[in-house]
Amino acid sequence: MIAQKMKSYGLNPKQPVIGIGLFVLTVIWAFYLYNQVNKLPMFLFAGLMIGYVLTRSRFGFAGGIKRVFYRGESSLTVALLVMFSLTAIVNVGIQWAAASGGAVPAWLATSDSQAIIPGTQNVRIGNISTALGGFLFGIGMLMAGGCASGTLSDFGEGEGHSWVALPFFVLAAAPGQWVGYQLDQSAIGKVGLQGWMPQYIGYGGAIFVTLLIFLGLYVVAKMYENHKKQIGMYSDPKSDYLEYEKPIDTNEKEFSLTSWETYHKFFVERWSFLTGAIGISIGAIFVLTTTGKAWGVTTPFVSLDQKFLGLFGMTFTSPAFDETAKAMQGSLLVDGGTIRNIGLVLGAFIAFLMAGRFSFKFKFNARDFMIYATGGLLMGFGSRCARGCNIGALYSSICNFSIHGYVFMAFLVLGGIVGIKMFEGKVDLLPKYELPNMNVVTN
Repeated sequence: MIAQKMKSYGLNPKQPVIGIGLFVLTVIWAFYLYNQVNKLPMFLFAGLMIGYVLTRSRFGFAGGIKRVFYRGESSLTVALLVMFSLTAIVNVGIQWAAASGGAVPAWLATSDSQAIIPGTQNVRIGNISTALGGFLFGIGMLMAGGCASGTLSDFGEGEGHSWVALPFFVLAAAPGQWVGYQLDQSAIGKVGLQGWMPQYIGYGGAIFVTLLIFLGLYVVAKMYENHKKQIGMYSDPKSDYLEYEKPIDTNEKEFSLTSWETYHKFFVERWSFLTGAIGISIGAIFVLTTTGKAWGVTTPFVSLDQKFLGLFGMTFTSPAFDETAKAMQGSLLVDGGTIRNIGLVLGAFIAFLMAGRFSFKFKFNARDFMIYATGGLLMGFGSRCARGCNIGALYSSICNFSIHGYVFMAFLVLGGIVGIKMFEGKVDLLPKYELPNMNVVTN
């Protein structure tokens, strides 16, 4: 019954078997990792969970800009704000509890044995490297069709644009790391704002101001949506759902564990953006509580880039690479961040296999290829110049009350808008944006 229903929707009923097999192999790998470093399965599990949620909900940071611009609706933007809010509310409790137990912010620690307040590793100066990195990353994510986490999940879904962008993303990570360090050490790089809200206004003040900012952004997003409605550029949030992604009405049917309706609910039906926001919040909080550090994506890209470039005799002695020195001492398959990124790809891959919808999508031309590749380069360079991407420098920084996260956000949004203006109509992921014909009446 399930196989027949899947075929009727054009889904492949053999893929769930592969998905189950891959999941079993992943569990076996987790036991192997445990024998290498006992914390590694937690990194793998976090990646699987986040990748699965990203794919099931079609959630992405780049889409928060694109959907408003092209579709005139703010559902994803609002979900992002909910995700930020939920994460910040939990994080403030985690940080307060740690500080009450004697932990200190990361930059005040005087020894490796001193307890550090979780998440404060993401508190950095908001300076020229943050602004430049955010701006370049914003352009790049629109050119490449996804942010850092989105590129990994899209890679697991077989999206050709991500298969092109990701290698170039990694390739530019180490140069971006070096340039960011050089800028930080320069006279102009010393000019900036470094602040952790609880230092100035306490934990209560930090969460109050953070939620107030999110409320303001929500109002701006809804006002812009209203503007789009007034000029006829609004589309229903669910108008892009594929037929098999839509919920099935089961009000008059008895529940059966082995029915198509049940399978569809668990593995095929598209989750709402709000569900995705809650799921990713849980994943990010899980990362913070199990590792003592906030979720990040691109630092492992630097290590991978160093390993690759090292094959050609390149060495990395600059203090810029102190952050990846530990990972470089051994195999990257025992590096927690790398394992989490692999888990994210696997989570997305398994999600599509269980829905029977996985396929490789490489229908693009040479110009598209060049734009995807350039987008990957800009994301890799920009993210490491700013010491973080949409996750490390934006989501994890803001939700851990670092003021520099807002600097990154402002320039990322600006870069995203510039990217749309520069490349709309020139790449398949950015169709030409046109206002509807309107009859203008003048007095």
